[in-house]
Amino acid sequence: MNEFLEKEADDLKNLIQGRAKSIPPLVFEHHYEVEYVISHGQDSPFFAGLAFEKLLGTRCVSCEMTYATPKPFCMKCGGKCAWVELPDEGKIHTFTVCHFGSQAFLKETPFILVLVEFEGCGSLMMSRLKGLDPSKAGMDLIGKKVRPAFNPALKEKLELMRKRKIDFKRTEILSPEERALIQRMEIKVSDFWFVPDA
Repeated sequence: MNEFLEKEADDLKNLIQGRAKSIPPLVFEHHYEVEYVISHGQDSPFFAGLAFEKLLGTRCVSCEMTYATPKPFCMKCGGKCAWVELPDEGKIHTFTVCHFGSQAFLKETPFILVLVEFEGCGSLMMSRLKGLDPSKAGMDLIGKKVRPAFNPALKEKLELMRKRKIDFKRTEILSPEERALIQRMEIKVSDFWFVPDA
């Protein structure tokens, strides 16, 4: 791992272990008719964690309620939440087979969408399940153990995103080369999925 990614990994570790309160937000540009700047903001640790093959959730510092889907404040007591690493394995709580999807997932249809529960977590995490034939999906999937899998390009995406300097006052249109770079660097929720645990 290069020096840049080692520092990113250390920052993430310090956050998880409570030695840091935050990491810099992951910021990137995205094209939708016009270029605009968007940020993962307070959810940046979740997306940075994906690059290091970690699923991060949050835990309330007051009542210790743990959320698989990150929350800044506890839905039970209102206390502030801190980042924690989720277990490497979960189990399917429920599922559906999707025959239609947004543009990002249309080429993958049909696919299995699962809600996964992690031991000790008070909420579920939704993502795709890969590695099983959707036409054979049945009730035997409920309770099946799964583990997360990650897009191998995530470290490159994270590095590109962190190195790119954003000009918030830019008025010129992005070049085709810049647009191609931006598409390569955007970290999305589709960059991770679940697979059956062997």
